[in-house]
Amino acid sequence: MEKKNYITNIEHEKCKKVAKAYAELEQEDIILVDVGRYGFVMLQYFQPLSIFDDVITFTESKKMFDFLWDEWLYSQLIYIAKEMQIVDIDYDDVFDLLTTDQQQKLLSKRNYFLKKASMI
Repeated sequence: MEKKNYITNIEHEKCKKVAKAYAELEQEDIILVDVGRYGFVMLQYFQPLSIFDDVITFTESKKMFDFLWDEWLYSQLIYIAKEMQIVDIDYDDVFDLLTTDQQQKLLSKRNYFLKKASMI
């Protein structure tokens, strides 16, 4: 039986760079695993003695980057909402409550990650 690759070598290398760019965050609830010819698997929200709630496979670096960016931004907004003692968290509402400088500081991090991942 012939082994099939589900990710191109080029995309695999790009995904490695994306994973490395986000690795510095050391997010406790997200683990990225290089599974070779299958791509990259993201494991999220581990339940002790059980399973991961989310298991997502990526074979395209842009989709992987965009997903990780959204997760990072949402985690920042959750942290900010807790500091502001907002109980019902709506990401857009929390973002809108921030000053323009605070919004720009968060959004500028996207370019930081894009550069780290060699995507710009």
